[in-house]
Amino acid sequence: MPDLERQATRVLSGAATPRDLLAIRRALEQTPALRAAVESASPGSSRESGERSPLAALLAELEPCDDVSSLIAQAINEDAPAALSTGGVIRPGFSAELDGILIASRDAKTWVANLEKTERERTASRRSRWATTRSLAITRSDARQCRRRA
Repeated sequence: MPDLERQATRVLSGAATPRDLLAIRRALEQTPALRAAVESASPGSSRESGERSPLAALLAELEPCDDVSSLIAQAINEDAPAALSTGGVIRPGFSAELDGILIASRDAKTWVANLEKTERERTASRRSRWATTRSLAITRSDARQCRRRA
C-alpha cells in the first residue's frame, strides 16, 4: 500500500506528480480491504466494559473516499508520465475544453490554412498571398498598405 500520508503532503504542498495521484487512488481503493482485514484479525472489543479498542476507534475514522478515487480514475491516465511537462496526463474526454485545446494545438497548420481560405473568401482577394510566422499571419497586401501609410 502506498504511503498515503506522504502522497497527501505532496498534494497539499503543490509538488504532486501524476503518479502520486495514481498512488493515492490505489491506496484509497485498498481501504475497504484493509478495513475488512483489520476487523477480522482484531480481537473482540471489550464490550463488557463498554469501551472501544484503540484499533476500533481508528477503523471508525478510516474513510475510503470513493468520490476522490473515482475522480482520479476518471481524470488521470493509467500510464501517466512522471512529470506534467510531458503531457498526456489527463484522459481524453474528461474535459471538453482541454480536448479542444489539444486538437487546436495539433491541427494548427490546418487551422491557419482554413483561416486563409475564409479570409480570401471574405475579402474576395485571390491574389493576396499569406506570409506566416509562428505566431502571426498577415497578408502581403496588408503589409504593403502598412508600408505605404508609414
